[in-house]
Order: sequence, then C-alpha cells, then structure tokens
Amino acid sequence: NINLDKIPLNTNDAINYAILNAIITPMQNIYKQYKLPLHFTGGDGEVLLKYFKSKDTKYDKNLIFKSMHKIISSKKENEC
Repeated sequence: NINLDKIPLNTNDAINYAILNAIITPMQNIYKQYKLPLHFTGGDGEVLLKYFKSKDTKYDKNLIFKSMHKIISSKKENEC
C-alpha cells in the first residue's frame, strides 16, 4: 500500500515507491490522454487497479486464460 502522493520516509518504502511510480505514472498519463477502458489481468493486476479509480477499469485474474480457451475452442469447431 504505497501512496504515490506522499514522499516515503524509510528505505523500504522509498524503493517500493520508486518502482511503483515508474510503472504507474506513465500508465496514468497514457490513460488520461486516450481515455480508453483499462483491463488488468494476472496477479499484479489487482495491485495496479488500486491506482486507477474509474468505472471503466476492470480486473479479471484469468482474462488471458479465458481468451486462450475461446481461441482453442473456436479452432476446434472450425476443424470439424
């Protein structure tokens, strides 16, 4: 739970702040510029979602696997 609006006060928080800030800030800038929906997936998606407060941001831990399943299923149907 790193607050990117406040400067960290210890080394551990400073390292986490630097890493998260380097990832989150560019994403937020692009999100503001293009105003497109965001879809987060995977284990880190839930962490990233906390920094984007909008109704058009979504999180699905298994989105990639669901999509892979759809692709495989549609290929099997087309082979028959």
